Amino acid sequence: MFKPYLKNLCTSVSIAFLLSAAAYPNDRCADQNARTLTGSNFAKYQRDTQAGLELMRNVETGLLRDKIQILQKPDGKFETKILNNNTSPTNIALDLINQMANPKTLIQVLATLTKVAFHEDTGLFYSWYSTGKDLQVINNDVSSVDNIHLALALWTIKETYPDTRQGRQAATLFNRMNFSAFYDASTGLIGGNLRHANGSWTLDAYRFSNLGSEARSIYSLAWALDLLKTPSDLKFPQKAVNALTAEFLPWNNGGTIKNILRTWNGGAFQLLLPKLLLNEELYSSILADSFKNYAQYILKEGQRLNYPVPAAHSASNFGVEGEATFNEVPSYEGNSGSPELVSTTNVDINAPVSRDLWAAVFTPHAAMMAATADPTAYGPVFLKMEKLGLDSNVLYQKGAGFLDGYHVKGTYNGKVVPVQLSLDQGMIALALDQMTSRDGMSASGRALLANKQVRARLTGFYQLLDQKLRSQDIPPQAH
Repeated sequence: MFKPYLKNLCTSVSIAFLLSAAAYPNDRCADQNARTLTGSNFAKYQRDTQAGLELMRNVETGLLRDKIQILQKPDGKFETKILNNNTSPTNIALDLINQMANPKTLIQVLATLTKVAFHEDTGLFYSWYSTGKDLQVINNDVSSVDNIHLALALWTIKETYPDTRQGRQAATLFNRMNFSAFYDASTGLIGGNLRHANGSWTLDAYRFSNLGSEARSIYSLAWALDLLKTPSDLKFPQKAVNALTAEFLPWNNGGTIKNILRTWNGGAFQLLLPKLLLNEELYSSILADSFKNYAQYILKEGQRLNYPVPAAHSASNFGVEGEATFNEVPSYEGNSGSPELVSTTNVDINAPVSRDLWAAVFTPHAAMMAATADPTAYGPVFLKMEKLGLDSNVLYQKGAGFLDGYHVKGTYNGKVVPVQLSLDQGMIALALDQMTSRDGMSASGRALLANKQVRARLTGFYQLLDQKLRSQDIPPQAH
């Protein structure tokens, strides 16, 4: 079922070294020093990204803070300032998956999770918690997307470390989780948030129906991990697939049509986070093609627009509400993604000012996630990215990794966004782990594939999905 991630390029050469292959097309295996240099750079990215994440960790609880500012100095060093001391279940989930080889950290974070308040009816976690010792609930909404990420992380620990302290802790937390409160059996769709008002809990009217969203993990994992418990609906996979909608951009790549799944905001995060967590390319050939096409598309768009980076855009610190000024932490009121990949139902893209800002900032996590679909093309790209910026404010910081964004146009063209989000850095860490692992998989993707029953359920779900996508009016793709 699984194919080697990078095959037939160079015999007995590590995947990290192979990432340099695109830079040396005439003799890919001749220059050992060049391969070693590029391999070392990817190892450096891993070390520095993990070091940057540790700068966010609250040592009292083990939880990662949501956001820090990087205060860069003329001597090349930096200081940090906490901008958001709170965290979300998704932040926790990505951290747990990234820390899979560090039992000590897993044990501390899991012990903290046993102490936090949670939604008693479902066993699920609230949307935001303080990372301090008080573990205060900051927002008591219950998010299905956040909780599916954390459920996967807990399940992965349970599967990876059976009969251990961390495995038992994770199993206890995972086993209480029930997503049935989000399920609309009449449509097969899953809702987004449970909210508390006037003494009762209510599910928002909105249902996740767009396949081009990070929320699509809810559907495949709710089925694969048997998380719809009361009652379990055996017709769920077919009902969900029938109800989900999908749009594709037929990208004309030099006369060849390449299909790319549109997302709500056109962002890489919405397209590729499920890929990182599940290794979706193993189960869906249509999604696998879309991932590869996106990776090629943003490289060529960056070249066409004469950017020093790929045209890789995704939700970042810049894409939050605020004044359109470059103050201590720049932000604007708008969205961030590739305008051509925005869902046609998202009317916000039609506003001229909004559209101009939509793709104003390059986000390193978008490029790193895309690289997992075409690693050999991206090795040289990241080397060029490191020194982008003005004066000492450069995009890559030793001991912290890539910052959250780099302006490619507009008033602040050439300036970096001087913050890091644990979510975005966590996605970079997941992507690096996938690209440099021997099997090309994430820890969670590996655990899912290893469990026979879960693998069968995932395979069946994505077979239904591919059948639907082939039957609808998707432009034919030339291979």
